[in-house]
Amino acid sequence: MGRGLIGLSFAAIVMSLPCCGAGQERDVAGEFKTAKAGLTAQIKDRKQENRLAAVAKLAAFPTPDAARLLLFQGLGSADAEVKRASFDVLAKFTSEADVCAFLKTTIGKQWRQGKPQPETYACIALLLASELPEVQEDVLNLVREVADLPVGRDILITLADELANCRGDAAARSLVRLMEVPLFERDFAFRRAVEQALTHVRARPAVAALIKLLAKARGEVRTDILKYLMNLSGQQLGLEAAAWQDWWQENEKKFEFPPEQRQMQAARNASGGPQLHPAGPRYYSLPVSGAKLVFIIDTSSSMNGPRIVAAQRELCRAIEELPADVEFNVIAFNSLTYAWQGKLVPAAPDSKHSAIYFVMAQTVASRTASYDALEAALQYDGEAIYFLTDGSPVGGKITRPPDIIQAISRLNKYRRMTINSVGIGVGRPGNNFDTFLSTLADQNFGLYERVDQ
Repeated sequence: MGRGLIGLSFAAIVMSLPCCGAGQERDVAGEFKTAKAGLTAQIKDRKQENRLAAVAKLAAFPTPDAARLLLFQGLGSADAEVKRASFDVLAKFTSEADVCAFLKTTIGKQWRQGKPQPETYACIALLLASELPEVQEDVLNLVREVADLPVGRDILITLADELANCRGDAAARSLVRLMEVPLFERDFAFRRAVEQALTHVRARPAVAALIKLLAKARGEVRTDILKYLMNLSGQQLGLEAAAWQDWWQENEKKFEFPPEQRQMQAARNASGGPQLHPAGPRYYSLPVSGAKLVFIIDTSSSMNGPRIVAAQRELCRAIEELPADVEFNVIAFNSLTYAWQGKLVPAAPDSKHSAIYFVMAQTVASRTASYDALEAALQYDGEAIYFLTDGSPVGGKITRPPDIIQAISRLNKYRRMTINSVGIGVGRPGNNFDTFLSTLADQNFGLYERVDQ
């Protein structure tokens, strides 16, 4: 009902606007002043259809005052549909210089000081969507400035996440312009945040941008794009961007996005492993696709016997198969954590031999400090974690599984690492241990595998 109502309401408003005679111009500001009280009450109404109708009516008034109402009441709404509709209307307003000036003023000092408020993020996102050349240059300068602040990377990741909640061409334009910021080339977390947002906005320009990015992407970003394109198209065209470009050129004009719920369910159900990387390295049956990896192996006392032998064998095999251009590290843990190296190192033959020796030299000891091991892995400049364990957390800084998931997911928000989990002897599906590992992976872009030994 929401989107249809927006379209119908906007058409009705346009039809009902006062007609101007030849040579006459609308007094848009005056008309809004007259309608403001009613629209303010309507956009705050308890019923969603009335709030959406107010947003549609406001589209007829591209003025700073109307933009203020949309910004603070529409985008400030807890209703996702109202927020998206408000963003779409405000994005159209950014063709007006006086509205853009209002948005810039609203940004104020908070952005440059690295202390943005919700409306600050909204204003930056909207200005990035503007087609006015002078506005584009000004806002990109603001983004570049904040990127150099100590907290700048986190701010820009949050901005990308905010745009992921929007839909349509305007949100896609904003994200594509974020790709022009130097931080996009040098920082994996920001690059992945922008790429992930592009997969959510459901806009043709986003698909085109992702196919273009595929030509130079590697690791987890490349895997994300391939999964998205395969789920979106139903095609398996391999790793080459040229094949996807040909498909898009043939289908772009007639392409319709599938219903959102169906697309989300397809993404959840797609393992993406064998089709994406048929000849690549694997850890158990999980594809190893990242360019910078951290393997975590549980060496608690419950692993003693066949379990530790199998885990060591599988990890050594995965290390042997790593391509030379991959960087990696290994962490063993029980009550303490033991890192093979202090940083990620290239998968050269001598490094592989050293890592394998480290893995095979591990002995078991008491306790299972899962949180400590995951926290240690997140300190590296990595793309993916492979976390193997055979028991519920015991010991360490945090022991309750829900608290571990919450803490690790919070830390990972600004690292964007994939966390894959392997559970050995986890018992029946749906028990606490099984749920811990599956939820940890699901909330951190990863896959979960159950194994007997």
